[in-house]
Amino acid sequence: MKVLGISVSARRFGNTELLVKEALMGAWERGAEINFIRLTDYRIDPCEGCINCVIKHSECIFSDRDDAMKIYRLISEHDALVLGSPTYILGVPGILKMLLDRGMAYMYGIGRPNSGKPAVAIGVAGVKDWEAFTLPQMAVFLLSLGFRIVDQFIAYGQGPGEVLFDEDVIKRAHQAGRLIVEGEGAVYEKVCPSCGQNMFRFVDKDTVECAVCGSKGRFEVVDGEIKINWFYIERRWEDREVIEHFEGKILPSVPRFLKNRHRIKELRKKYLEKI
Repeated sequence: MKVLGISVSARRFGNTELLVKEALMGAWERGAEINFIRLTDYRIDPCEGCINCVIKHSECIFSDRDDAMKIYRLISEHDALVLGSPTYILGVPGILKMLLDRGMAYMYGIGRPNSGKPAVAIGVAGVKDWEAFTLPQMAVFLLSLGFRIVDQFIAYGQGPGEVLFDEDVIKRAHQAGRLIVEGEGAVYEKVCPSCGQNMFRFVDKDTVECAVCGSKGRFEVVDGEIKINWFYIERRWEDREVIEHFEGKILPSVPRFLKNRHRIKELRKKYLEKI
């Protein structure tokens, strides 16, 4: 098994990088071949929204401009992924979102070469309760590519390397790496049973929906404890659902736009002329 570790942090040998490498060491102990990269060592340009990758079933047509497709190819050459990210303003740094946006080619365009592969998400935050979107955003990145998340957690550390003082979190990272090679991974409790996230929204007075995958459950308070009884498990990120999304909702927009583009051109003239 080949396991790739990716640190999203701009800090070399900072808390994120150290925990990713600890997880890689756990995988290496179980016989895995390991590799590591820093995402900030690469150039990643914004997605231009052309959806050529979807229409043409290809990699991004701008793949020669930057390193985005190079990174995706590297990910696909491995059997598992350890993703580590710091927290910037409640969530992940923008570079990971930029890479995610360029990933439609690997969601649908060229197929899903990472489908079913195991992955670990390790988020790092400086202050507790200021990391609300970090794990959900990391989960979207991994799930959109077809990865199966076997473990995910947040560690806390501010100064570079301070996380090394927390023996429990070092052990957790090491065990996460072993899980990639050894087992099925975590069983989710008190969170969404499909994606393991705790980001919900009310769709009516007693029904909540997972914002990441769309699973639904009844919300109630029993003896002062919040409980969610899940009655619909969404498989948004499974191969069949992703393919259906693109083929049923995205691709049909192309002929519709081509049919209406001359009318749109006329209607938008006033914006071009006045502003």
